Amino acid sequence: ILLAHTGVSTVRNPVLGDYSKFAPAMDKKVWAVFSAWLDIILRGDFEYSVVKEDGKNVAKGSCERVLYAVGSPAEDAGCRAGWELPETLPLSWQAVYDALKPNKESNQ
Repeated sequence: ILLAHTGVSTVRNPVLGDYSKFAPAMDKKVWAVFSAWLDIILRGDFEYSVVKEDGKNVAKGSCERVLYAVGSPAEDAGCRAGWELPETLPLSWQAVYDALKPNKESNQ
């Protein structure tokens, strides 16, 4: 298990323009090595959504912490170990354990 604080880095994209991305707060070269070894990458955060208010995008959040298991251009997350994880999980060891249990119905 590797735990790291989250930082924000800039991804340089000459075609579509630069954008910000959540990334572990560590050297990019170190993260490149570690992420190549990891089977599961989860990112913890507060649950939030973005809504339009007065023509502006505003983030609305709660005090509920969740783990994001599906990545996007704005964050590293995912699972390549053969499990299908839900897009989000509650932030608890039991929730992760339950999501990783073999599914008895599919004989895994």
